[in-house]
Amino acid sequence: MQPPRARGWGGAVWAIWLLLAVGLAGCAGPAVVPPPRVLPAQILEAYDLDRGIGAEQARQAQRDVRQVRNEVSDGLLRERIACYRRFLVNHCLREVAERQRIIDVRIDAVEVAANQALREQMARETSERLAEDAARRAQQAVGAPARELANRETFEARQTAAAQAQARREQEAPELERRAEKLKADAARRERAVQEKRLAAEARANRAQARTNKPPPAP
Repeated sequence: MQPPRARGWGGAVWAIWLLLAVGLAGCAGPAVVPPPRVLPAQILEAYDLDRGIGAEQARQAQRDVRQVRNEVSDGLLRERIACYRRFLVNHCLREVAERQRIIDVRIDAVEVAANQALREQMARETSERLAEDAARRAQQAVGAPARELANRETFEARQTAAAQAQARREQEAPELERRAEKLKADAARRERAVQEKRLAAEARANRAQARTNKPPPAP
């Protein structure tokens, strides 16, 4: 709606028309409470980007960024809707858009700082892990000759012990064979003695049986 322009009246006509328009707008219905303004200074104010963000704070910042984006989007939308109830609609919309630009810059800056802090933390952990692996491999490399020497000495000692045991067995073989032959001969003698005793006992029993069965002498 364009204000009336009367020639010769100049700015006075414009002022009168503006006062009438504001008065009519105020009389059109009950006053509407405007929504609270979303101010850039209140956005993620707990994070001081000049001092840096630690890894734990960065993880919390990522969660806060997601939440604040949704809240800011809803709040600015309510402000835009409220702008259409005002007389200077375009001016109101431009002011909201400017605040949104500043707020988006702030949110993006916090998100970038949080992501960077977590990447740096991950890089440090990776470097420390690689350094520990390198130190462990170096320690293993230093101890490798000693382990190889110990293993070789153990192997040689086992080989020597096995050779000595074989030599003892070969040296003791004749004596063992002699002892085995003696034991075999002793067992054979005992067997013959038992057999002889058994035969003698059977002979005595037969003679005793023969005497018992002998007929009496004739009268």
